[in-house]
Amino acid sequence: MGRGWKELVLNIGFPILGGGMGGGAVPMAKVVNSITGQDMKQVMSIFVPAVVLGNVFSVIAAALLDRLGKQFTSPSPRCCGGNEVATQRADRAAQMTS
Repeated sequence: MGRGWKELVLNIGFPILGGGMGGGAVPMAKVVNSITGQDMKQVMSIFVPAVVLGNVFSVIAAALLDRLGKQFTSPSPRCCGGNEVATQRADRAAQMTS
């Protein structure tokens, strides 16, 4: 019943981790096609939905984490940087000591 975990990792995990469509799904489909002889369209029909859903879930997760970070940000800027880049902060500290 269903697919084994190795097949799921190969068909779902690797194309997503490989960098999406151009970096993961298309080159991996070419490799699978050359090794196994499976039709390229059949391989892409497995990889594309996985990559699209992976991208959608990652955007949703990023939005939720952004909202969570803004909601629970410490009032002290030393904990989160206070929207200031670390190098700018170091430059200002160096100017104050000289």
